[in-house]
Amino acid sequence: MTTSTFICISALFAGAGIARVFRGTGRAVALAAIPVSGVFLLLSQSHQSSAWWGADRLGVVLALMALIICFCAARFALRQFEGEERGGPILASSLAVVGGVVATDLARNLAALMISWAVTSLCTVVLLSAGTTWAKASAARQAAVVFGIADSFIILGVLLSSWLPGGISLTAPLTSKAQGVAAGVLLGVAAIAACGRAGLSLGRSWVTSTISVPTSTSALLHAGVVNAGALLLLRAEGTSGSSWVFGALLALVCVVVLLVLAPKIHARVDLKGQLAASTVSQMAFMLLAVALGWPLLAITHLVGHGLYKAGRFMSSGGATETRARVRRRADSGSQMSQFHRVAGVAALLVVAVALGVAVGQDALAAMSVVGPAAGVVWWQRTATPLRGPLVSWAVVAVGLATYGAMLKGAQTLLGASLPSAIWQAPWWSLGAVVALVTMISELRHRSSMKATATVGKLVTPAPALMHEVAA
Repeated sequence: MTTSTFICISALFAGAGIARVFRGTGRAVALAAIPVSGVFLLLSQSHQSSAWWGADRLGVVLALMALIICFCAARFALRQFEGEERGGPILASSLAVVGGVVATDLARNLAALMISWAVTSLCTVVLLSAGTTWAKASAARQAAVVFGIADSFIILGVLLSSWLPGGISLTAPLTSKAQGVAAGVLLGVAAIAACGRAGLSLGRSWVTSTISVPTSTSALLHAGVVNAGALLLLRAEGTSGSSWVFGALLALVCVVVLLVLAPKIHARVDLKGQLAASTVSQMAFMLLAVALGWPLLAITHLVGHGLYKAGRFMSSGGATETRARVRRRADSGSQMSQFHRVAGVAALLVVAVALGVAVGQDALAAMSVVGPAAGVVWWQRTATPLRGPLVSWAVVAVGLATYGAMLKGAQTLLGASLPSAIWQAPWWSLGAVVALVTMISELRHRSSMKATATVGKLVTPAPALMHEVAA
């Protein structure tokens, strides 16, 4: 571990200790640990082959995202709990969680990865129970059970894979290659741990149970806790490779979760509940991208979703008035004809295809999902009277172009840090799977509408699933 990497990680845990012990200005000093950590993260050199923790480009990008979200959420928490006793434990736990997340992002061998992963799980449970009694911390108890089971699988599986023929040493760099049964065991337990951390569940998920925790905590969970499974799978694939069998099994799990969650996201009347349910569906989509062999798409989705959703949580207090203001503006416009609405969707799809072809295959795979999602957004926006429809269309088109440029930049920046020679489904496969899930959900929605009109009014049509992907 280089000096810069050591200071980057240890500064966050030192800040957690300061926030727990001191009050008032001491908590502001603890908050300064985040920019200090960011500076030394940027100063970190490329990892050495013998280092337990070191910086590669993928780790630096994900760690920076975690630090940005943590800084915003911690400032929010300081204002929210100013003068309250629970402010210290919440801030301290938040810094400790992000310390574990950054350590996970920068881990360079299996031993360091497992230590960092377990520390993040433990600190997350502490954060979920911070400021309240354990008897009332139902989210913390549920997370403790899920993490206990999932983390036990990954730790025992990693130990087993290191002992099996073809396995690699726990202290060997993640660039080393496992073979045979050892590689399969490593991939399997990594998938179980990733699904557990992402909250993938057919029933109540630990992620959706966090709606009862403070808003700053909900926002912070998106700084690399719920989405850390993608990084774990990418590190495991870099060590073990991948196969179509593994990809198909993981994709099946993700599709089932998407089908179960589609009608539930907007059926909830509470905004935080909608955001939490949406997060689980987004994590399923992200792991689906990994399963089908499109890691760059998964990483860009991970970063974008984390920044977007954390902001949504912290601005949820004024969301009702914002929605009402948008609706009032929209109702003052004019209704578009069906021909112009269809033409707008077709033009957006042309833009998406052109961007995909121009940028490259990763962008083409992304546009097979984002293009139709943008079309759904436009179609839903023009269902009611709208002022400035051309401006609205241009905003959606510019959003597509911006996303294409981000993918091109991510290809240049992160290409060397992503696993190579992994199984990859055709570029259109991700879009086809999402479209299939959307159609099945729509059929289920129409059946429920026929069964009872009252229930049907409470459920947003299934194209909202594509709208969620766009978000």
